[in-house]
Amino acid sequence: MLHHKITLYTTPNCHRCMLLKNWLKSRGFSFDERDLSNPDVMAELIMRDIFVSSAPVLEVDGEFFSSDELFVDSSLNEVLLLRLLED
Repeated sequence: MLHHKITLYTTPNCHRCMLLKNWLKSRGFSFDERDLSNPDVMAELIMRDIFVSSAPVLEVDGEFFSSDELFVDSSLNEVLLLRLLED
């Protein structure tokens, strides 16, 4: 398995964030977690032309995936996640 640079952007009390965080941990992926409620974190994303409307946001090797991509209804889009992370 390749080692990807993974950053998970979350907010406090975010159910979807916890689901994704637990999924990553249960599969042994290491990741950095950044808090979107921190204005400095949001400013960093905006400087990179990334505009976030909801959490979580997943960055894998510099590519960003929105909550709408990461979830199908209320379930994790495991097909996408496995394709991104287990190549």
